[in-house]
Amino acid sequence: MTTGAMGIKFRPNEHTIRTWTFPETREDLRRAGETLVHDKALINEAWLEGRVKVLHGSGDYADYFRSMFAGDKQPYIDAAIVDPAVLARLDCDVLMVHGRDDRPFPFAETTLPVSRQIANADVVALARCGHSPALEHPAKLVALARLIFG
Repeated sequence: MTTGAMGIKFRPNEHTIRTWTFPETREDLRRAGETLVHDKALINEAWLEGRVKVLHGSGDYADYFRSMFAGDKQPYIDAAIVDPAVLARLDCDVLMVHGRDDRPFPFAETTLPVSRQIANADVVALARCGHSPALEHPAKLVALARLIFG
């Protein structure tokens, strides 16, 4: 089971770049969070405060994040490409879940073309969902996980 999978070449867009750039300010963090979800109301003060604690209050995490996604974002996408021959050899059931409204990692450019290379891939595109199915549709995600894992 995958959620928001990459695995294929695509070009980073302004949303990909925003989410892979360390949010220096609270407003940067809000914009990055709102980029990841369809329902912007989820990015409330409680969410922001929790993320500020992780990103800005955890020792050297900011430096780690900055170095992890430094520079051009294309090499990070390219590093996640899975060889089509490997995908073609998969013979197990695969469930690929993706937010239909995912802006940083668009469904039609990522999960959908990857799924076509996997013989037993089922795809679920969640409506009114960005890159965070677990945040936006947790009950649906759990129900889908139960379908594939029992």
